Amino acid sequence: SRAYALAALLVLGCAAASSAFVLQDRVEKESWGVAPARWVRGARVSADHPIELTFAIKQTNLAELERTVLDVSDPDSPNYGKHLSLEAVDRLVAPEAKNIMAVLVWLKEAGVDMNA
Repeated sequence: SRAYALAALLVLGCAAASSAFVLQDRVEKESWGVAPARWVRGARVSADHPIELTFAIKQTNLAELERTVLDVSDPDSPNYGKHLSLEAVDRLVAPEAKNIMAVLVWLKEAGVDMNA
């Protein structure tokens, strides 16, 4: 969402200001030595052609979100019907800055132009 993109830009800006940033606790979840067999190599895409990527970053406070959903859905609760806005949900489950930074650092190390 837009909130994650803004958070990522903010975190990237903070990291750029700190040249001493070192990420030591990276965990690689999946790695391919070669592309899957069904993939076919095509022509190289032109440099001015944008490629959109989506990264799933671990959300936080999911147990709190579940408690809140159950609370606002319970007719006996004083919070019944007091649903969270999309923005409030985004803030509640937003990934930790260090996890966003891990993806941004990985992209930078892989040579991805973050300013394109």
